[in-house]
Amino acid sequence: FLVTRLLADGVRLFAGAIVAVALLTVLLSMGVSLSIFTIILGHVLICTPFAVTILSSAFQSLDRSLEEAAYDLGETPASTFRLIILPLVMPGVIASFLICFTISIDEFIMSNFLGSGEP
Repeated sequence: FLVTRLLADGVRLFAGAIVAVALLTVLLSMGVSLSIFTIILGHVLICTPFAVTILSSAFQSLDRSLEEAAYDLGETPASTFRLIILPLVMPGVIASFLICFTISIDEFIMSNFLGSGEP
């Protein structure tokens, strides 16, 4: 039991390092200098699949008849989005933000590799 737990934790830590080294290799081969931009790029790369998954489920659960009713009542597409769609998917947006924030805080190894290495 203990060996499997330690092995699973080590693999998870090692997987983060593999992604960080792979992204570092790609960025350096492209000639991109390490900066805050590369750190942001790494976090966006890691968090995008989680955000897309959460937001797509939020948008799929949205009832299209509410959007059609707003159009029938004379609302423009922009006001329909602002007044109808956005408030209904706001829990998904907040959940997506919170999960991405949590993942970004957890990815110290990637930030260390993709940063300039200087304090």
